[in-house]
Amino acid sequence: MKQEIHKLPNQSDQVEVLSSIALRQANAGEKSVAQSTLREASILANSFETKSIDKPVALSSIAATQSRMGLADEARITFDRVNKLIAKIPNRMDRLSAYIKISQAYARADNRGGAIRMLQEALAAAGNIDQPQKRNFFLTEIAINQATLGDMDAAIDSVGQISSPINRDAAFLKLTSELLYSGHIYRAMAASEQINSSALKARVFALMARFQYGTNTAALAEENFQRAVQQSGQIKNLAERASIVSEIARMRMRTGNQESAQNLFTTALTLTDTLGDTTTRATTISLIAKNQARALLTAQAKESFNRIEDPSVADNLRQDIGKISKAIDAIQQAM
Repeated sequence: MKQEIHKLPNQSDQVEVLSSIALRQANAGEKSVAQSTLREASILANSFETKSIDKPVALSSIAATQSRMGLADEARITFDRVNKLIAKIPNRMDRLSAYIKISQAYARADNRGGAIRMLQEALAAAGNIDQPQKRNFFLTEIAINQATLGDMDAAIDSVGQISSPINRDAAFLKLTSELLYSGHIYRAMAASEQINSSALKARVFALMARFQYGTNTAALAEENFQRAVQQSGQIKNLAERASIVSEIARMRMRTGNQESAQNLFTTALTLTDTLGDTTTRATTISLIAKNQARALLTAQAKESFNRIEDPSVADNLRQDIGKISKAIDAIQQAM
Protein backbone atom coordinates (compact mmCIF):
# COMPACT_ATOMS: atom_id res chain seq x y z
CA MET A 1 0.00 0.00 0.00
CA LYS A 2 2.82 2.41 0.85
CA GLN A 3 4.25 1.99 -2.63
CA GLU A 4 0.90 3.16 -4.00
CA ILE A 5 0.92 6.15 -1.62
CA HIS A 6 4.24 7.36 -2.97
CA LYS A 7 2.74 7.44 -6.45
CA LEU A 8 0.42 10.28 -5.41
CA PRO A 9 1.51 13.42 -7.34
CA ASN A 10 1.12 15.82 -4.40
CA GLN A 11 3.64 15.14 -1.63
CA SER A 12 1.54 16.71 1.11
CA ASP A 13 -1.24 14.27 0.12
CA GLN A 14 1.24 11.41 0.62
CA VAL A 15 1.92 12.65 4.15
CA GLU A 16 -1.78 13.04 4.88
CA VAL A 17 -2.52 9.46 3.79
CA LEU A 18 0.39 8.12 5.86
CA SER A 19 -0.90 10.10 8.84
CA SER A 20 -4.38 8.61 8.37
CA ILE A 21 -2.89 5.11 8.24
CA ALA A 22 -0.94 5.81 11.43
CA LEU A 23 -4.10 6.90 13.22
CA ARG A 24 -5.97 3.77 12.13
CA GLN A 25 -3.06 1.64 13.31
CA ALA A 26 -3.05 3.42 16.67
CA ASN A 27 -6.81 2.96 17.04
CA ALA A 28 -6.33 -0.74 16.32
CA GLY A 29 -3.88 -0.97 19.23
CA GLU A 30 -0.74 -1.17 17.07
CA LYS A 31 1.04 1.75 18.75
CA SER A 32 4.59 0.94 17.74
CA VAL A 33 3.58 0.34 14.11
CA ALA A 34 1.62 3.59 14.13
CA GLN A 35 4.58 5.58 15.45
CA SER A 36 6.80 4.01 12.78
CA THR A 37 4.34 5.07 10.06
CA LEU A 38 4.16 8.57 11.53
CA ARG A 39 7.98 8.79 11.56
CA GLU A 40 7.95 7.88 7.87
CA ALA A 41 5.46 10.69 7.27
CA SER A 42 7.65 13.12 9.25
CA ILE A 43 10.78 12.21 7.29
CA LEU A 44 8.92 12.83 4.05
CA ALA A 45 7.46 16.15 5.27
CA ASN A 46 10.84 17.38 6.50
CA SER A 47 12.35 16.68 3.08
CA PHE A 48 10.11 19.31 1.46
CA GLU A 49 11.44 22.71 0.51
CA THR A 50 11.15 25.14 3.45
CA LYS A 51 9.32 27.85 1.49
CA SER A 52 6.90 25.41 -0.12
CA ILE A 53 3.24 25.31 0.94
CA ASP A 54 3.57 21.51 1.10
CA LYS A 55 5.82 21.53 4.16
CA PRO A 56 3.63 23.35 6.71
CA VAL A 57 0.47 21.69 5.36
CA ALA A 58 2.04 18.23 5.63
CA LEU A 59 3.38 18.91 9.10
CA SER A 60 -0.03 20.15 10.23
CA SER A 61 -1.51 16.76 9.20
CA ILE A 62 1.13 15.07 11.32
CA ALA A 63 0.41 17.41 14.24
CA ALA A 64 -3.31 16.64 14.05
CA THR A 65 -2.57 12.91 14.06
CA GLN A 66 -0.18 13.27 17.01
CA SER A 67 -2.91 15.07 18.93
CA ARG A 68 -5.49 12.39 18.16
CA MET A 69 -3.01 9.69 19.19
CA GLY A 70 -2.65 11.38 22.59
CA LEU A 71 0.81 12.80 21.86
CA ALA A 72 -0.07 16.30 23.07
CA ASP A 73 3.49 17.60 23.58
CA GLU A 74 4.64 16.37 20.18
CA ALA A 75 1.58 17.92 18.54
CA ARG A 76 2.22 21.29 20.18
CA ILE A 77 5.85 21.30 19.02
CA THR A 78 4.85 20.35 15.46
CA PHE A 79 2.14 23.02 15.30
CA ASP A 80 4.71 25.59 16.52
CA ARG A 81 6.95 24.62 13.60
CA VAL A 82 3.98 24.94 11.24
CA ASN A 83 3.24 28.49 12.42
CA LYS A 84 6.85 29.55 11.81
CA LEU A 85 6.92 27.98 8.36
CA ILE A 86 3.77 29.74 7.15
CA ALA A 87 5.50 33.12 7.40
CA LYS A 88 8.23 31.85 5.06
CA ILE A 89 5.86 31.08 2.17
CA PRO A 90 6.63 33.86 -0.35
CA ASN A 91 3.53 33.58 -2.56
CA ARG A 92 0.57 35.22 -0.81
CA MET A 93 -1.99 33.00 -2.57
CA ASP A 94 -0.12 29.91 -1.38
CA ARG A 95 0.11 31.38 2.11
CA LEU A 96 -3.64 32.02 2.15
CA SER A 97 -4.31 28.43 1.00
CA ALA A 98 -2.01 27.21 3.74
CA TYR A 99 -3.96 29.10 6.41
CA ILE A 100 -7.18 27.39 5.31
CA LYS A 101 -5.69 23.89 5.11
CA ILE A 102 -3.90 24.26 8.43
CA SER A 103 -7.11 25.47 10.06
CA GLN A 104 -8.60 22.11 9.08
CA ALA A 105 -5.71 20.31 10.78
CA TYR A 106 -6.29 22.32 13.96
CA ALA A 107 -9.98 21.36 13.77
CA ARG A 108 -9.07 17.66 13.45
CA ALA A 109 -6.90 18.10 16.54
CA ASP A 110 -9.94 19.53 18.40
CA ASN A 111 -8.10 22.84 18.72
CA ARG A 112 -10.96 25.17 17.80
CA GLY A 113 -9.03 28.26 18.90
CA GLY A 114 -6.14 27.43 16.58
CA ALA A 115 -8.53 26.75 13.69
CA ILE A 116 -10.34 30.06 14.16
CA ARG A 117 -7.04 31.95 14.41
CA MET A 118 -5.86 30.45 11.09
CA LEU A 119 -9.12 31.46 9.42
CA GLN A 120 -8.81 35.00 10.78
CA GLU A 121 -5.34 35.18 9.22
CA ALA A 122 -6.79 33.84 5.97
CA LEU A 123 -9.57 36.43 6.03
CA ALA A 124 -7.09 39.27 6.50
CA ALA A 125 -4.98 37.93 3.61
CA ALA A 126 -8.05 37.59 1.36
CA GLY A 127 -8.76 41.28 1.82
CA ASN A 128 -5.52 42.07 -0.01
CA ILE A 129 -6.37 40.09 -3.17
CA ASP A 130 -7.06 42.34 -6.16
CA GLN A 131 -8.62 39.75 -8.49
CA PRO A 132 -12.36 39.54 -7.60
CA GLN A 133 -12.81 35.95 -8.78
CA LYS A 134 -9.94 34.61 -6.66
CA ARG A 135 -10.96 36.77 -3.71
CA ASN A 136 -14.53 35.43 -3.90
CA PHE A 137 -13.25 31.86 -4.06
CA PHE A 138 -11.13 32.26 -0.93
CA LEU A 139 -13.85 34.11 0.98
CA THR A 140 -16.23 31.24 0.22
CA GLU A 141 -13.70 28.60 1.33
CA ILE A 142 -13.01 30.53 4.53
CA ALA A 143 -16.76 30.79 5.21
CA ILE A 144 -17.26 27.04 4.69
CA ASN A 145 -14.58 26.28 7.27
CA GLN A 146 -15.92 28.88 9.71
CA ALA A 147 -19.42 27.42 9.40
CA THR A 148 -18.11 23.87 9.87
CA LEU A 149 -16.60 25.06 13.16
CA GLY A 150 -20.00 26.42 14.14
CA ASP A 151 -19.09 30.08 13.76
CA MET A 152 -22.05 30.97 11.52
CA ASP A 153 -21.93 34.72 12.21
CA ALA A 154 -18.32 34.83 10.99
CA ALA A 155 -19.18 32.68 7.96
CA ILE A 156 -22.05 34.96 6.94
CA ASP A 157 -19.84 38.02 7.44
CA SER A 158 -17.11 36.49 5.27
CA VAL A 159 -19.47 35.80 2.37
CA GLY A 160 -20.94 39.26 2.92
CA GLN A 161 -17.59 40.73 1.87
CA ILE A 162 -18.24 39.53 -1.69
CA SER A 163 -19.34 42.72 -3.43
CA SER A 164 -21.30 41.28 -6.38
CA PRO A 165 -24.86 40.23 -5.39
CA ILE A 166 -24.80 37.39 -7.96
CA ASN A 167 -21.48 36.03 -6.72
CA ARG A 168 -22.54 36.49 -3.10
CA ASP A 169 -25.71 34.45 -3.65
CA ALA A 170 -23.68 31.75 -5.43
CA ALA A 171 -21.30 31.63 -2.45
CA PHE A 172 -24.19 31.25 -0.01
CA LEU A 173 -25.56 28.41 -2.17
CA LYS A 174 -22.21 26.65 -2.06
CA LEU A 175 -21.95 27.24 1.68
CA THR A 176 -25.44 25.78 2.19
CA SER A 177 -24.62 22.75 0.03
CA GLU A 178 -21.36 22.02 1.86
CA LEU A 179 -23.10 22.24 5.22
CA LEU A 180 -25.91 19.93 4.11
CA TYR A 181 -23.50 17.32 2.76
CA SER A 182 -21.53 17.42 6.03
CA GLY A 183 -24.71 16.96 8.09
CA HIS A 184 -25.08 20.48 9.52
CA ILE A 185 -28.72 21.05 8.55
CA TYR A 186 -29.49 23.90 10.97
CA ARG A 187 -26.36 25.80 9.95
CA ALA A 188 -27.30 25.24 6.31
CA MET A 189 -30.74 26.71 7.00
CA ALA A 190 -29.10 29.85 8.40
CA ALA A 191 -26.88 30.20 5.32
CA SER A 192 -29.75 29.60 2.89
CA GLU A 193 -31.77 32.49 4.31
CA GLN A 194 -29.11 34.91 3.03
CA ILE A 195 -29.84 34.14 -0.66
CA ASN A 196 -31.82 36.74 -2.63
CA SER A 197 -31.89 35.39 -6.20
CA SER A 198 -35.21 33.64 -7.04
CA ALA A 199 -33.39 30.99 -9.11
CA LEU A 200 -30.90 30.17 -6.38
CA LYS A 201 -33.59 30.33 -3.70
CA ALA A 202 -35.59 27.74 -5.64
CA ARG A 203 -32.54 25.50 -5.91
CA VAL A 204 -31.56 25.84 -2.27
CA PHE A 205 -35.10 25.20 -0.96
CA ALA A 206 -35.29 21.99 -3.02
CA LEU A 207 -31.85 20.93 -1.83
CA MET A 208 -32.79 21.66 1.78
CA ALA A 209 -35.98 19.61 1.46
CA ARG A 210 -34.09 16.68 -0.06
CA PHE A 211 -31.81 16.54 2.99
CA GLN A 212 -34.57 17.23 5.53
CA TYR A 213 -36.48 14.06 4.68
CA GLY A 214 -35.63 11.35 7.19
CA THR A 215 -34.32 13.78 9.83
CA ASN A 216 -35.83 15.62 12.78
CA THR A 217 -36.48 18.55 10.42
CA ALA A 218 -38.58 16.40 8.05
CA ALA A 219 -41.69 18.47 8.78
CA LEU A 220 -40.04 21.38 6.96
CA ALA A 221 -39.27 19.34 3.85
CA GLU A 222 -42.70 19.59 2.24
CA GLU A 223 -42.87 23.30 3.07
CA ASN A 224 -39.46 23.86 1.44
CA PHE A 225 -40.47 21.97 -1.70
CA GLN A 226 -43.48 24.26 -2.02
CA ARG A 227 -41.25 27.29 -1.44
CA ALA A 228 -38.92 26.00 -4.17
CA VAL A 229 -41.77 25.73 -6.67
CA GLN A 230 -43.09 29.18 -5.71
CA GLN A 231 -39.65 30.76 -6.15
CA SER A 232 -39.19 29.10 -9.54
CA GLY A 233 -42.34 30.89 -10.67
CA GLN A 234 -40.58 34.21 -10.02
CA ILE A 235 -37.81 33.46 -12.55
CA LYS A 236 -38.41 35.65 -15.61
CA ASN A 237 -36.07 33.80 -17.98
CA LEU A 238 -38.18 30.84 -19.11
CA ALA A 239 -35.21 28.68 -20.12
CA GLU A 240 -33.67 29.16 -16.68
CA ARG A 241 -37.05 28.53 -15.02
CA ALA A 242 -37.47 25.24 -16.91
CA SER A 243 -34.03 23.98 -15.93
CA ILE A 244 -34.56 24.94 -12.26
CA VAL A 245 -37.99 23.24 -12.17
CA SER A 246 -36.36 20.06 -13.53
CA GLU A 247 -33.74 20.28 -10.79
CA ILE A 248 -36.51 20.58 -8.18
CA ALA A 249 -38.14 17.53 -9.81
CA ARG A 250 -34.92 15.55 -9.45
CA MET A 251 -34.71 16.44 -5.75
CA ARG A 252 -38.39 15.51 -5.38
CA MET A 253 -37.67 12.12 -6.89
CA ARG A 254 -34.91 11.57 -4.33
CA THR A 255 -37.56 11.71 -1.58
CA GLY A 256 -39.64 9.00 -3.26
CA ASN A 257 -42.49 11.16 -4.54
CA GLN A 258 -42.42 10.03 -8.17
CA GLU A 259 -45.82 11.46 -9.09
CA SER A 260 -44.89 14.97 -7.99
CA ALA A 261 -41.48 14.66 -9.66
CA GLN A 262 -42.98 13.61 -12.99
CA ASN A 263 -45.50 16.45 -12.85
CA LEU A 264 -42.66 18.93 -12.32
CA PHE A 265 -40.69 17.44 -15.21
CA THR A 266 -43.80 17.83 -17.40
CA THR A 267 -44.07 21.46 -16.33
CA ALA A 268 -40.41 22.03 -17.21
CA LEU A 269 -40.83 20.51 -20.68
CA THR A 270 -44.00 22.52 -21.30
CA LEU A 271 -42.04 25.69 -20.60
CA THR A 272 -39.58 24.78 -23.36
CA ASP A 273 -42.41 24.84 -25.90
CA THR A 274 -42.54 28.63 -25.49
CA LEU A 275 -38.84 29.08 -26.32
CA GLY A 276 -38.44 30.44 -29.82
CA ASP A 277 -34.71 29.95 -30.31
CA THR A 278 -33.95 26.39 -31.42
CA THR A 279 -30.54 26.19 -29.74
CA THR A 280 -31.85 27.57 -26.44
CA ARG A 281 -34.75 25.12 -26.50
CA ALA A 282 -32.45 22.19 -27.32
CA THR A 283 -29.98 23.12 -24.57
CA THR A 284 -32.77 23.50 -22.00
CA ILE A 285 -34.36 20.16 -22.94
CA SER A 286 -30.89 18.62 -22.65
CA LEU A 287 -30.60 19.88 -19.04
CA ILE A 288 -34.06 18.50 -18.24
CA ALA A 289 -33.16 15.12 -19.75
CA LYS A 290 -29.98 14.92 -17.68
CA ASN A 291 -31.98 15.59 -14.52
CA GLN A 292 -34.44 12.86 -15.56
CA ALA A 293 -31.52 10.46 -16.07
CA ARG A 294 -30.11 11.32 -12.64
CA ALA A 295 -33.58 10.71 -11.19
CA LEU A 296 -33.51 7.23 -12.84
CA LEU A 297 -36.42 8.14 -15.12
CA THR A 298 -34.68 6.70 -18.16
CA ALA A 299 -37.80 6.31 -20.34
CA GLN A 300 -38.70 9.97 -19.80
CA ALA A 301 -35.11 11.03 -20.48
CA LYS A 302 -35.25 9.19 -23.80
CA GLU A 303 -38.53 10.94 -24.71
CA SER A 304 -36.94 14.31 -23.92
CA PHE A 305 -33.92 13.37 -26.01
CA ASN A 306 -36.16 12.70 -29.00
CA ARG A 307 -37.52 16.27 -28.76
CA ILE A 308 -34.11 17.83 -29.38
CA GLU A 309 -33.82 19.26 -32.88
CA ASP A 310 -30.18 20.40 -32.75
CA PRO A 311 -27.93 17.43 -33.76
CA SER A 312 -24.84 18.69 -31.91
CA VAL A 313 -26.79 19.20 -28.65
CA ALA A 314 -28.36 15.75 -29.08
CA ASP A 315 -24.94 14.16 -29.58
CA ASN A 316 -23.52 15.83 -26.46
CA LEU A 317 -26.57 14.73 -24.46
CA ARG A 318 -26.18 11.14 -25.65
CA GLN A 319 -22.60 11.12 -24.33
CA ASP A 320 -23.54 12.83 -21.06
CA ILE A 321 -26.37 10.42 -20.31
CA GLY A 322 -24.00 7.55 -21.02
CA LYS A 323 -21.60 8.93 -18.40
CA ILE A 324 -24.45 9.46 -15.91
CA SER A 325 -25.65 5.86 -16.41
CA LYS A 326 -22.16 4.48 -15.83
CA ALA A 327 -21.74 6.56 -12.69
CA ILE A 328 -25.11 5.39 -11.32
CA ASP A 329 -24.24 1.75 -12.11
CA ALA A 330 -20.91 2.13 -10.29
CA ILE A 331 -22.63 3.61 -7.21
CA GLN A 332 -25.27 0.85 -7.14
CA GLN A 333 -22.63 -1.87 -7.45
CA ALA A 334 -20.68 -0.33 -4.56
CA MET A 335 -23.75 -0.33 -2.28
